[in-house]
Order: sequence, then structure tokens, then C-alpha cells
Amino acid sequence: MQREGQRARLELSKTLGRQPSDQEIAEKLHVSTTEWQQIRLSVKNRSPLSLDATISHQIDVPLTLGETLPDTSSQLLESQTEERQQLLQALAQLEDQTRLAIECVFFKISLVKKLLSALG
Repeated sequence: MQREGQRARLELSKTLGRQPSDQEIAEKLHVSTTEWQQIRLSVKNRSPLSLDATISHQIDVPLTLGETLPDTSSQLLESQTEERQQLLQALAQLEDQTRLAIECVFFKISLVKKLLSALG
């Protein structure tokens, strides 16, 4: 249908001496204007977009499509940092011996495992 629309646009351009309206193309194709606009939109939506494509300008700074996408690795790192801060605050509230026992079990064993795997 898109190809037929392109042909109709060319024919009408030659006949009218100007670019035809969506209504004129739709009439030539024997479809409603809404249906023709939906066809054009569906074709447009199938085209790939560049993440570098500018989607708006705010205070003379262009905003690209890629900048609007969430950075999941950044979100994960931020979440891990928040959890670590909460854990350190909770550990700081414990008695020294309890805190030391937990640190030895969970943190130092982790370090030993990392060292052993690094050494082979």
C-alpha cells in the first residue's frame, strides 16, 4: 500500500503541479484519510532510529535519543552503593565484638576467596 501511495503522490504531483494532501492521496487510493495516515505512520515506525538523533533542544543544548534511555548499569551501581551505605550504618550501630565477628565472616572470607582465585 505504501508503494501505491508513493505512485499516487508522484502522479498527483505531476497533475496538480504541487505536493498533494493526504486527503487527495487517500481518495486516489480509495481509502480513508485516517487509514492513509496510519499506513504512513506504520512505515515511518519501521525505520531504524539513530541514538544520536536530536529529539529536542533545551537551552541551546541538544538532547539525543540515547540520552533519554535509562542507564541500567549506572542504576545498578547506584543501588549497590546505597545498600552498602545502609549496611555500613547498620554495622556501626553494633557492639564492637559483634561487628568484628560479622566483618570477619562476611568481608574477610570474601577477600580470602578473591585472593585464592587470583593466585590460581
